[in-house]
Amino acid sequence: MSTKQPPPPDHQEDVDMPPAPPLLPAAPEQYQPPPPQSDPAPTSSDPIPSDQNPPEQPPEPVVTPGPRAQRLGQLFQQTTSHTLDKLSPANFRECFPTIAKKAPRTLDNVHQQMIKQLSTLWNREFERILESRQVIQKLNELEGLIQEAQQQRKRQQQRINGGGVPIPPHTLDADVVLQAHLRGYLKEQQGVLGERLGEVQEGNKKLFEEVVAQRREVEGLIVGVEKIVGDVRGASEVLGGVVGELEGETRQVDRELGKV
Repeated sequence: MSTKQPPPPDHQEDVDMPPAPPLLPAAPEQYQPPPPQSDPAPTSSDPIPSDQNPPEQPPEPVVTPGPRAQRLGQLFQQTTSHTLDKLSPANFRECFPTIAKKAPRTLDNVHQQMIKQLSTLWNREFERILESRQVIQKLNELEGLIQEAQQQRKRQQQRINGGGVPIPPHTLDADVVLQAHLRGYLKEQQGVLGERLGEVQEGNKKLFEEVVAQRREVEGLIVGVEKIVGDVRGASEVLGGVVGELEGETRQVDRELGKV
């Protein structure tokens, strides 16, 4: 019985072969651990290994956001909601008119997933920025500085008002308000009058010195006149006895001359 011989390799008919499976990456060689070595017997100087786990690090303290940090979060949420509201389903369908006609439900699902993913991504990025920049801590520090400044200003006002509660301006009397308005002008005029008073006092001081000098000069003249008067009186006393004789002689001479 004759058997049909297969055609030679060069003349084999083309046969549809199934596609070859994709080449799988070669399996990495397994790591062979080195043979265990005999550890030397522990001595008294060798440290004794501890099976205890390392101590866990304490968790970071939770930072409570202050009023400004809370307002920042609210503003971000409002801005995010306002931006995502602009991407309404109607506007989203206008971007894909063909899909909106053939598969509107599928497009709505994609729209919802897209809105959810964007909201999640934005919130995650916002939280990352807050954490990396320490925005909440810095806003809390700013809040503390503002409160401290307000308290300091309040204490200063209390010191100005004598330790009492600040008085509202609209409850003050008319005289107090008038004095408050005139205080600057009066203070300026007080300075001008003080300068003039100083000039007048300086002039009066010079005049007083001149009067004192003149008084001393008059006292010196009086002393000289009194001395002269004393000399004249002394001379009169010395000449008191001779005056009578001279008077008699003078009368006699006048008589003789009258006879001639």
